Amino acid sequence: MTKKLLLAASALAVIGFAGAAAATDITSAKVSGIPLTTTGASKTSYTVANEVITGTAANLKTTTVAGDNTVASTLPAGSYFEPGVNGTNYTATLTLTGGTFQTAIAANTIVVNGAGAGCIVSAPTIVSGGGAGQSTLTAVFNVGTACTVGAGATAPTGVTFDVPFAMDAGASTVSASVNYTVATTGGAFGGSAGTATLVQKAAGYSVAVSDAPQTDAALPTSFALGTGTPYVQLVTGTSNDNVIGSVKAGLATAPATSTGVVYANLGAVGLPALTYDLSVAGNFAVLAPGIDLTDADAKAATSSSGLTVNAAKTSATATALSGARTFYVTVPAGNTVSTTAPQSSTVTVTPKVPAATTTVAAPAAVSNRALETIGLQGTNFFAPWVQSSNTNGYNTVLRVSNSGAATGPVTLALTSPIGTATATTCSATQLPKLANVPANGELAINSADLTTCFGAFTRGDVRVTIQAQSNNLSAKLRIVNPGNVVTEQSLGAIAAGVASVN
Repeated sequence: MTKKLLLAASALAVIGFAGAAAATDITSAKVSGIPLTTTGASKTSYTVANEVITGTAANLKTTTVAGDNTVASTLPAGSYFEPGVNGTNYTATLTLTGGTFQTAIAANTIVVNGAGAGCIVSAPTIVSGGGAGQSTLTAVFNVGTACTVGAGATAPTGVTFDVPFAMDAGASTVSASVNYTVATTGGAFGGSAGTATLVQKAAGYSVAVSDAPQTDAALPTSFALGTGTPYVQLVTGTSNDNVIGSVKAGLATAPATSTGVVYANLGAVGLPALTYDLSVAGNFAVLAPGIDLTDADAKAATSSSGLTVNAAKTSATATALSGARTFYVTVPAGNTVSTTAPQSSTVTVTPKVPAATTTVAAPAAVSNRALETIGLQGTNFFAPWVQSSNTNGYNTVLRVSNSGAATGPVTLALTSPIGTATATTCSATQLPKLANVPANGELAINSADLTTCFGAFTRGDVRVTIQAQSNNLSAKLRIVNPGNVVTEQSLGAIAAGVASVN
């Protein structure tokens, strides 16, 4: 008995157990026929979509073809199962975490690797576990004295298991570990287990909305100043461009730790194509949104983009889209509506998978995501404390001087009136002199003009927006009280671009 114990201890020392740092490795594995990388710096796992429908048990089961689901465990380099006197018994234990065996594991699917002829006195026998719905099994095999070690060694170096399994519905990974022990009369000695992640979950689809400023070479880069028609600028950040946002929806990028593919289920079924519906909410009586309905790198240059605007011009929709889409803005043909308040819009993206799909559910909708703010392009002056003509003899004169060419239209916006205003915006439709600021001339707006625009509002603040660059423009505000005392101030142009309309 003592001699056998000594041999067993020798075996443990050779294998690298009994306190040594070396560990068993899982050197290869497959899931549903997909080979994994289980060693080195770039380990990979079979990746199943987060969107998998876990209520359907079949989606969480691997294929069952022989050899499709293997875990091969190998002892550290230079180690082997030591041949014993009259044979030495070893146990190999496989444990799944996050999954269970689909069916009872047959002993003949457990193979001892690297064993020469006559090495295995008795083939692996399952002594515990291995049943359907279980997650661990232990097999025993016997290495006889016919094995050799050293040069020309025939002693076995590992075990391969073939174990079709099912992933637990609530699990995010399935991992396997393999451990070996040596059976002796003195008890079982253990070594460090080898482990590997067989399955991981990751996003199968990606749905993203961006309002980041951007330009598109195939679309107009700006709406020219001084054309005499309403036009817009986009005022997110410091850029002025024609794009108010973008949407990308489709297959997600597989994580680096995957085999490069995200599957719809554990049966190696690919993900079905993703489409999506768009709904854009905003003020489309003023501005017409467009979306590119071609590939991301081949933009459409027209505004007839397939968005359907409703009768009230407050929303637009497009259905069954795919891939990357860019939103842009134009002014509807023949539109004479001016806007002085910033226009905002939101987009809702509702992803869809084919109705017959039973493997994955569509990802969640992205709801009411803000796109860029849209404002009137041009130069802005802010004139505080102006009066209408019913203010007890006070008179306001707002003078805009122009040392260059005639400008485009001028728009006034009233804020914070202390009386009752009949309107809050005013253009050349209400006050013809607002058609432009003449070349090398001036535009003078007095209290009577302000009353024509806004009614008897008494007192308030006015923002003046001129469709022209600020280079040649300056503005002054003069208020004359009933005693003919004059108060005058110069108005600086609000910084071009961003703050001009906010």
